[in-house]
Amino acid sequence: MISKTDFRHKNKSFGRALKIAFLILLILLPFQRLDRSINNDTLSAFSSPSRILDVVITNQFLAAGHVNNLSIVIVNKGTTSVPLRSVSLSIPPPLALMGKDDKWYFGGIGPGKNVTIEVAVFAPEDSLGSTYSASLELCYTTIYGDEETETRNISLPVHGLVDPWLLDVMFLPSPAVIHQSLMISGAIINEGEGTARALSISIVPEHPFIATEASSMFIGDVSSGAETPFSITCSVANVSTGTYPLSVIIHYKDDTNALGSKVTSLYVEVVEHAEEPLGPVEPTRPGLPIVYILMIGLVGLGVGVALTFVLYRRRILKVPESH
Repeated sequence: MISKTDFRHKNKSFGRALKIAFLILLILLPFQRLDRSINNDTLSAFSSPSRILDVVITNQFLAAGHVNNLSIVIVNKGTTSVPLRSVSLSIPPPLALMGKDDKWYFGGIGPGKNVTIEVAVFAPEDSLGSTYSASLELCYTTIYGDEETETRNISLPVHGLVDPWLLDVMFLPSPAVIHQSLMISGAIINEGEGTARALSISIVPEHPFIATEASSMFIGDVSSGAETPFSITCSVANVSTGTYPLSVIIHYKDDTNALGSKVTSLYVEVVEHAEEPLGPVEPTRPGLPIVYILMIGLVGLGVGVALTFVLYRRRILKVPESH
């Protein structure tokens, strides 16, 4: 028979053992979860390798009425090679893909590497202000041999091209003189389809032309086909007589708010001294011009001949008087 004392002692010992076992489980359980998490992460890293294809578009804005060069760069941003089988491009009307190629074939793209596709797209003038969506289809093979296809949408907005030109350029004085100011005047015409915004014109400082406060002129907006006058001034440094290039730069923004510029080279003759004006012409003596004198002489000669002829006929035809 077990006494009550012994039974109580054994129950206390069993209870202490259970508590100790429970504490051990509480201590070991987080380590088991961490171990499982590490194993799961390792398995995921090997079973789903990082392979990211990124598409970068350059010259995405198309100019209406022109053939536009479009660059499509496919970048592998992952850590493993991607076997890229083919790339297809679909352009919606009224845009037109110039050339016959709309599908390209490649091999593998290594990690951090890229491939570039160059295409030409024509945008008609009536597409100005519209935005079209092209689709790029990427076909590649996974490391398990499965064929995957991804479709990327490419936004293609059509804007008006700004094309400024100089007209009727004049120099004052002409030729230019060293140590003096030179004024360049004329007109700017926008031959593009879009409006040139915040347009300005400036002289590029280069020897022997020195920029001054009057070497730049802000004009503002110039719509398609419009002309606007300009007048800018610079100084001419000490230089030998000759012809020198003078560069003028036009800055503007197009209707996409993108900055643009155009440089035009003009050629200016420079001399050391201003040309002397022609001396005063001595006035001629008063009198009739020589042409009038000759005409009067001819008329008088004709009258004299006519009178002589008449008198001669009257003398011949005269009848003697009878006595």
